[in-house]
Amino acid sequence: DKTVRGTAIIFIVQGWKEDPDTLPFLKDRALQDEHGNIRLVAAKAIAEGWKEDPDTLPWLKDHALQGADEYFRYAALNAIAEGWKEDPDTLLWVKDRALQDEDYRVRRAVINTIIQNGQEDPELFEFLANISLNDPFNREDDWQPNPRQVALEGLLENFIDNPKTLEILNQVTLNDADEQLREFAIQRLNDLKNTNP
Repeated sequence: DKTVRGTAIIFIVQGWKEDPDTLPFLKDRALQDEHGNIRLVAAKAIAEGWKEDPDTLPWLKDHALQGADEYFRYAALNAIAEGWKEDPDTLLWVKDRALQDEDYRVRRAVINTIIQNGQEDPELFEFLANISLNDPFNREDDWQPNPRQVALEGLLENFIDNPKTLEILNQVTLNDADEQLREFAIQRLNDLKNTNP
């Protein structure tokens, strides 16, 4: 049961952090567990519990780049974004992965993490604007979440007073190839017109 495994990982970290077998065990779970949420819990535990270990950040970065599994790439990127958010080099690296990862789900999740952790980033607006207009997502099924929408939501949430946000919203309504995103943008534009006629 994934809930039992996740809870066990948390208790192991709390009770046996000093045990030399704990970190190798967590790395194994972060890479090998069959469930994505467990890999996420293990990666986060490594980032939080062994942040000062000089091998932790390179290990996470390596697996965020090389991981064949999109869930673990996201888990590693999320752990890096949250654990080293005060480091501008790390933020740039995570942003690059949000732009470059081959999987739209990873890009979307990392964009969301950056929005949650990057409120002090002076370049957050430009980052989200670029993704809103240029992420290469191409919808194949109706249920797929579009990274451009997450970025656009981030702009509307954090930069509603910036006149360029409205320009981007208008551009999406007119030009985006994704019909669902155009409908979302039209709805948000109508909502703005109704609240600020």
